[in-house]
This record gives sequence, structure tokens and C-alpha cells, in this order.
Amino acid sequence: MTGGNGLDVRENGTISAGNSTYTGYAIGAWIQLGGYANVDSCAFRENRHDGIYVTSFGKVEGNAVTITGNGGFGIHLQGQSSAILYNTLKADIHNKSGLAYVETAGTRNGYSYAASSLYLQ
Repeated sequence: MTGGNGLDVRENGTISAGNSTYTGYAIGAWIQLGGYANVDSCAFRENRHDGIYVTSFGKVEGNAVTITGNGGFGIHLQGQSSAILYNTLKADIHNKSGLAYVETAGTRNGYSYAASSLYLQ
């Protein structure tokens, strides 16, 4: 087990991580501050917290993604972030807090933001 995150994408950074497995991290993938990750054929398994956490205008997309056995949510979206994942629900999704959490619109630190969005197929 490691103390950091498997993928950590920030400040409008971009990464494409195909055919990879992220296991035993704090968070499997943390995409934030406008970061973008494409995670085709990746697996996020048995991480201590969320499998994929996207915040602050971040975006994640992928096909054939496996998200299972994580200590938090499989996918956690907040701060006007988004996720589009195809062929993903076929996976075993035994995440401790459930498959997904999607934050509604609101205000934080004096700034308003729209709701996060999630598309799973």
C-alpha cells in the first residue's frame, strides 16, 4: 500500500492512462482544478478511499473501466466536475460507500457552482 494517489491530475493537466490498474492507494484517481483523465480499460480496486474522485471542474472519461472494492465511493464527483464512463456497470462494484456520489449545485467559499454530472453505461 502507498500513501499517495494512483493518478493525480491537477491544474488543467491531461493524462491518458490505458490498460492500467490502481490498487492500494489512498485514492485511485484524483482529478481536480480543471484536470482531465482518459482511463480506458483501467481498474480502480481496493483503494482506501474513493476509486475515482473528481472535483473543481475536473473531468474523467473512459471505456471498460472497473471500479470495485474501494473504501469510499466508486466515483465521487463534486465542484462542477464530470464523468463519462462507457461499459462500466458490468464490473463488480462493491465499494463501501456505494457506486457514486454526485454533488448538486451550490456555493462554497463565496463561489457558486453548477451541479456535477455523471454518465454511466
